Amino acid sequence: MESTNQIPKPIKDVVFIQANPNKNATRKLTEDVEIVIDTAFHPHATEYVTQEGKVINPPTKLSNKKPVELKAGDYVYTHHFLCDEDQSLELNGEKFYQLHYELVHCIVNKGKIKMLSDWNLIEPIEKKEEATKSGIVIVRLDNPKEPLSGTARHISKGLKALGVKKGDKIYFSKDSDYEIIIEGKTYYRMRDRDVIGIVN
Repeated sequence: MESTNQIPKPIKDVVFIQANPNKNATRKLTEDVEIVIDTAFHPHATEYVTQEGKVINPPTKLSNKKPVELKAGDYVYTHHFLCDEDQSLELNGEKFYQLHYELVHCIVNKGKIKMLSDWNLIEPIEKKEEATKSGIVIVRLDNPKEPLSGTARHISKGLKALGVKKGDKIYFSKDSDYEIIIEGKTYYRMRDRDVIGIVN
C-alpha cells in the first residue's frame, strides 16, 4: 500500500483496516491444490470469516471523548463484520475496510494482546471426564465445555477496576460465549456487561 497520507483519515469513530477477506476461507487440499470456500450463504460463519487486519488509519477522535488507542500499523482482531463488502473502500487500486472503533477488540504486538474498550477474552473450560464406580468413562456427546463459565485471560481496564484478575474463573450471561480465534487460540469474546460473577 502507498503512503497513508493518500488514504483519507476518518474523522470520528471509524477505523480503516486492510484485511484479506479470504484469509480463513482458504483451504489447502494438496501441495498444489488450494481452494477458496464460497461464503456467500454464510458470510459471517466464524470458521471462515476474517477478523484480523492492519490498521491503515485510526479515527482522529471518538464521540465518547475517550482516547484513541489505535495507531497506523497496529495489527488488530475485530468483529466478524470487518470484511463486509458494504464496508469496503478502494483507493489507488488498494482495498480496505471501514469499521466502527468499538468493534475492534484488541491489538496484538509481538504476541502480546492488549484489549480495547470494554472487550475481554475468556478461555473456555473443558468439562472433566466422568467415570462410573466401576471405572467406565462416560462419553459426552453434548458441548464439551462448561456452560456459562470460563477463565479470564485478557481483560479490559474496566474489569480490572472491578477486581477481576487474569486466571480468575468467571461466570457470564447466556449467549455471550461468542468464539473467536486469536493467534491460533480459541477464546470467548465478550463485553464487561456480560461478566456477572468471579471466583478468585
